Amino acid sequence: MTLDHVASGDLSNIKLGALLDGGFALVADTFVGNDFNVTVATYSSTGAAVTPPMLAHSSAEGLQSFGLLGVLNDGRLLVSWLDYERGIQFHFQVFDTGYVAPPGTDPSSTFGFIRVGTKGKNALTGGAGDDKFYGGYGNDKLTGLDGADVFVFNAKLGTALTDRKVNFDTITDFKPGEDKIWLDNAIFKKLGKKGSETAPAALNKKFFKIGKQAGDKDDYVVYDKKTGILSYDADGSGAKAAIEIAKLTRNLKLSHLDFAIV
Repeated sequence: MTLDHVASGDLSNIKLGALLDGGFALVADTFVGNDFNVTVATYSSTGAAVTPPMLAHSSAEGLQSFGLLGVLNDGRLLVSWLDYERGIQFHFQVFDTGYVAPPGTDPSSTFGFIRVGTKGKNALTGGAGDDKFYGGYGNDKLTGLDGADVFVFNAKLGTALTDRKVNFDTITDFKPGEDKIWLDNAIFKKLGKKGSETAPAALNKKFFKIGKQAGDKDDYVVYDKKTGILSYDADGSGAKAAIEIAKLTRNLKLSHLDFAIV
């Protein structure tokens, strides 16, 4: 069986994975001129192309290689690779069944990265697509760049005494009305039990406050536009101090619509 995975260029590091429908997926390092990319495509059991080769990342520029392939239990594809554009970074992308979205078939197509931090201090940067950030436990610097990005807060909080020292992230370019902040209901318990990553729940309008501190008992999420500090106050205007969780740009036109519960 001969496959025409790309029209021109060289292939290496080829990986195959069996699909639930009897076909297979192919991931390969693709070399065309000075461009080093990772491409993914799917084929039928007879070798007929089902989806054409797609970039596994958002740009054809730079150096991406050492692609790996995994087929998840639900039929989705997990593709990972190393990116040498900004040092050595490990990236991965999950492709939905059908493999036609969100990536495209040309170098200008964009889609979202999933950025996952560690317990330490991380500097995570997105791309031109809709990215999702999991900063984890630690003081992280998160930059979404273009696209409608999601910043997930799902790690244990510090205390009011450890403000800006424990689990305090800086979001450098949050865009109200486009980006979202997801708050894990297992951590931010006062926000309710509804919501999940597959079905985020809206933040109740009365739970959000713009100001230096909570004004009433159910002002749980507080944004100080003068400092850019975002806080969680589990007892609202009660005696307990709020916990600072992030720093955003000052004077943002933030609202409860910029948050969701997961």
